[in-house]
Amino acid sequence: MFKKTSVNPQYDMFSTPSTQMGKREAKKYDDPAAWHNRFYANVTSQIDETIFAPLFKQGNMGAPNASIRVIIGMSIIKEGFGCSDEDLFDKCQFDLLVRKALGLVSLSDVAPSIDTYYLLRRRICEYENRYGVNLMEKSFEQLTGDQLSTFKISGKSVRMDSKLIGSNIAWYSRFEIIHNTFRGFIKDLGDRGMLLLNPRLRKQVLLFFRRRCSEYGLPLKQ
Repeated sequence: MFKKTSVNPQYDMFSTPSTQMGKREAKKYDDPAAWHNRFYANVTSQIDETIFAPLFKQGNMGAPNASIRVIIGMSIIKEGFGCSDEDLFDKCQFDLLVRKALGLVSLSDVAPSIDTYYLLRRRICEYENRYGVNLMEKSFEQLTGDQLSTFKISGKSVRMDSKLIGSNIAWYSRFEIIHNTFRGFIKDLGDRGMLLLNPRLRKQVLLFFRRRCSEYGLPLKQ
């Protein structure tokens, strides 16, 4: 059953970390300009969860889903930190700044389990395979559009790494992003693309993507 995350949760004043901190630590924790508070304000809280509603049963049947915006925020943080899934879940459980960035303000707030995290990612991939729609990409487009308006950015130029992360974060690793980008570059060079490389470099390139280069019509012979 699809259920949106509460926009204005109520917190017990004694369950929030800053009430238990020293003055200096509490000031940094609550600083609106700190990265974790900016991330929550401009990313986590702005994720349109209805984009992912088609992944869940309609109506009131079944258990409600875990917070979608928290799971999507976790995926973004994982890519930003470049950490493993294990490290990501450690951060979500014990790193107060990461928890604040995801909206897990109360000490009693529970982060989504690793099974729930993988389940949503799998559903996103299955939905794209069935309907040809990348919901993660739609979510990034929505976030980017809101940020362009908020920060008055023209958007005429796009960083390549940001563009790649936006479309591939649902399932690609860093190696897969590099691998697929490079293969696409060689493909765009046309039939003579590999011939433009010297023999030594050509051999290294073939070793790099020999397994799947046939999908792009590239020569297998040196």
